[in-house]
Amino acid sequence: MALPFLDKKSYTITLNSEDRISGTRNNAVYNIDWSQILPREYDDFKIAFSFGTAGGKYLDISGGSIYSSAKVYVDFGSKSYNYDTSNKSGGTMMGLIYRDIQSSTSSSNALSCYYLYNPPRTITRPQSNYITIKILNQYSGIGLTDTNAAGVPLSDMTQYTMMIEIIAIEEPPKAIPNVL
Repeated sequence: MALPFLDKKSYTITLNSEDRISGTRNNAVYNIDWSQILPREYDDFKIAFSFGTAGGKYLDISGGSIYSSAKVYVDFGSKSYNYDTSNKSGGTMMGLIYRDIQSSTSSSNALSCYYLYNPPRTITRPQSNYITIKILNQYSGIGLTDTNAAGVPLSDMTQYTMMIEIIAIEEPPKAIPNVL
């Protein structure tokens, strides 16, 4: 099966949670100079991502929070061509990440998703150089946090790296009116 978008030039931004300009890891703000990355002649872009946290406990709490998955939201400050039933409008959710391992004896549990694990999204050119990334526990809807060995939530999640691929969408040629 051919994937035609793989033949197109893509632009990749790599975000490390420790490079944020403000906020916590689970609610981070980054400064991206889009004029240095995106071609100016395009208005719409297809985006896809991969994501991985550093190892942590992320233990489920008996009768409490479950840490098996989280929702990743990215606000590019632009129009998004998707719909979210939670708020009955356009949404900023990029996709889901899942826990790789469940071990109660080590800090090797990580949450991740691989490239194209979630469907790509389409956005318009970002209008601000600030993007916000929120990572929410899918079970509780609050900011994802690591846990200690007893399963008690800590104040933030472990470090992460997120790679976002951006592909310019070429507008279809305008039809030439039939003058015959």
